[in-house]
Amino acid sequence: MSASKAFPGKARGGFPFGMRKKQGGEVSSRKDAQRNYSGMKRLPVGAAALGILLTLSACASQVMKSYIGAPISSVMLDYGPPDNVYNLRPGERAYQWRKQKTQVMPGQSSGEIRETRHGRRFETTETPGYVEHTECFYTFYTRSSGSDWYVTSFRQPSLECE
Repeated sequence: MSASKAFPGKARGGFPFGMRKKQGGEVSSRKDAQRNYSGMKRLPVGAAALGILLTLSACASQVMKSYIGAPISSVMLDYGPPDNVYNLRPGERAYQWRKQKTQVMPGQSSGEIRETRHGRRFETTETPGYVEHTECFYTFYTRSSGSDWYVTSFRQPSLECE
């Protein structure tokens, strides 16, 4: 008769569900696994943020693309007056908006109880917080037509500004 038939609450290998065999023949509980999970290394916050940025890539560009062919006054109505206006060649201008963002990333702390030959020890892992400053520029290129300026193209924002 197999262990799983003799003891209905046991999984293959003869250990109850939520239990597993550690190295050296000790049996580990689900609680041990949960306690060890808190001490696992996590991806740095910056790597997670980069993944999100790549996922949301081209968001600002899509919005900017929607203004091509429209008068620059449409952009001004939506985002206010530009921070800079540059005269390029005769009949061409660049309108630029600047956005600054400050983000505070909190630190993290986790701990775990470890068994050593000298007894139990509590070990902590700390990740410090930081402040991130981002400055973004959104530039539209325009051409004069009559008394108005019309958007002809735009400058691709940097990756962190998408």
